[in-house]
Amino acid sequence: MNNKSLRRALMVGGLMLICIFAASAQQLSSLFYLKINTDVSGHDSLIFGNHVNATFGLDTALAEYSSPPDPPGYFSKFICPRSPAPTDWGLGLIHKDLRDCPGTLPVVRKDSFYVYITDNDQDAATIASNVTLTWPDAVTINAACDSLKIVVPGDPDVPSAGINMASQSNLVIATPFDPNGWNSGAPTFKVRIFRYGIKALNSSVHKESPLTPSSFALHQNFPNPFN
Repeated sequence: MNNKSLRRALMVGGLMLICIFAASAQQLSSLFYLKINTDVSGHDSLIFGNHVNATFGLDTALAEYSSPPDPPGYFSKFICPRSPAPTDWGLGLIHKDLRDCPGTLPVVRKDSFYVYITDNDQDAATIASNVTLTWPDAVTINAACDSLKIVVPGDPDVPSAGINMASQSNLVIATPFDPNGWNSGAPTFKVRIFRYGIKALNSSVHKESPLTPSSFALHQNFPNPFN
């Protein structure tokens, strides 16, 4: 085999490996974000969903970390929907709650994710602050699961049966904090997200808006990759 044929074979093989890796990467996870913004206290972004390497417990390899005791001020975390909670959950998971993924898709399945939000620096139960919850659009939701439902127990503006998250991409909750609190009396409230079925797995949490270059410029290549 001459050098030209060898180079061509290596290029074809490399392209095949890249395509295989890209295809497998798209099958790793099916993730959603939940952004939490308060008028007064703070904001956070949580991730939940399914991953082929996840378990119900704590998966540090997937950047799941157990929560410390609640710090002063605003704080949010996932709490365990099971009772008793597994010991490796600790006080909860800080920013991620990933569940195991079935091998064959689609699958009928229900996963519940409980989010705990507290604000013990402010008298959050009496301050007229709004909490805005934001999640992916309907296209992303419908492509990955049968449905997502969000429930805010005790909030009069949210139906007890919950809201179909594919029907809207955010929810504004006014003064939701329970003055008696859920944990040691700090003003808190809980959000429950129920996910039904898994259709497809993809590695993206959400779609980024396309970037449009503002100008065109051609610079000297440095370092020279062909040296």
